[in-house]
Amino acid sequence: MNKLLALSNADIAKVAPSIFSEEPAPGASSRYQFVRTADVIDTMRQVGFEVVQASQSKTLDANKKPYAKHLVRLVHRDYLEGKLQVGDYIPEVAMTNSHNRTSAYEMMAALKVLACLNGMMLTSSDYGRIRVLHNDPKMMDHIIDGTDLIREVHANHALPRIEKMRAIELSKQQALEFATGATLLKWGEKREDHAASLLNIRRVEDDNMTLWSVFNRVQENAMKGGYASQDRAGRNVTTAGINSVNRDIDFNHGIWTFANRVLDIVAA
Repeated sequence: MNKLLALSNADIAKVAPSIFSEEPAPGASSRYQFVRTADVIDTMRQVGFEVVQASQSKTLDANKKPYAKHLVRLVHRDYLEGKLQVGDYIPEVAMTNSHNRTSAYEMMAALKVLACLNGMMLTSSDYGRIRVLHNDPKMMDHIIDGTDLIREVHANHALPRIEKMRAIELSKQQALEFATGATLLKWGEKREDHAASLLNIRRVEDDNMTLWSVFNRVQENAMKGGYASQDRAGRNVTTAGINSVNRDIDFNHGIWTFANRVLDIVAA
């Protein structure tokens, strides 16, 4: 099992420098309340959370890099220090923000699978997602209050659903159909030629046919890519992973929702 480590500010700055921007992008209105994501991270550390992963959207325009949208994943320190029991996954808080006026601050329930250190999103349009506008004078208060909602989502919704997924066995055909559905989420169209590769087993823990295992395999292979495939012209290529912040969030929201729909159908 991989070990999860807290990242220092220097570690974070290497992969997501926009987190430490000192000002908003030029053109922000007087009502725009600039809050450095780095300051939010400091506040989260005060209540026990540590950053374990960070990324930011890529842009070819050097002038936009300091303000780009970024994604930060945090885990409570008690999990990192072994004070809370750890199974094969632990709860996360995922935060997104930007300093270019293109998006509000958002906090989402998430999950870290320790075998591969891959992150999932556990939210839908109905629960587990807090959106705070930059002109909200109580922005920091809402952020701290949001951690309580995230804990509630983990305990009362996500973890019970995961245990049900562990108890459901899929047939080979059902697993293939699940993987095919995931190709629609990744590429916007069904790519049946990728379905079998998305079911590739990367570690012994996933060598079974439970819905939870199939979900993990498909999610990880879609996110990381790296397997051989063919493009539309029939050329042999290495499949790309998902690297942008927006696609990461959208795909993970989508596949969690999809897995829950499959659970409800198969368990009926």
